[in-house]
Amino acid sequence: MVKEEVTRALVADFLKRFKGIAAEDRVIFVDRESWRDTLTWLRITPRQASEVVMALEVSDYFRGTPFTEDPKGKETCEFGCTVLNEEVYVKLQIDKKRNKAICMSFHIPKWPMEYPLRKGGEQKVR
Repeated sequence: MVKEEVTRALVADFLKRFKGIAAEDRVIFVDRESWRDTLTWLRITPRQASEVVMALEVSDYFRGTPFTEDPKGKETCEFGCTVLNEEVYVKLQIDKKRNKAICMSFHIPKWPMEYPLRKGGEQKVR
């Protein structure tokens, strides 16, 4: 496991860069059935989903290596949060070549999630 202090700093940097790009343009959601189903289930709008993404914090980190860029110039990191008493899995990507902030996934998780940067790994309710 990566040292917590380093991980916190790297995740914080990823979120800062993601939110900076999203503030200039917007969060781009990949239009998937699971995304639409989750919005319907939670009774929230795409704008509200974007607000959830923009409110993510370092402690919401689930897994991924935001500091590792793939050959296409993309960094990906996974988060989780609770929205209206439902846990939501959120996969974010920074496309450096296109300077885009992309939400690859936003749905009810299909597996248990733990949060290594929270004390005890517990869920945080919004």
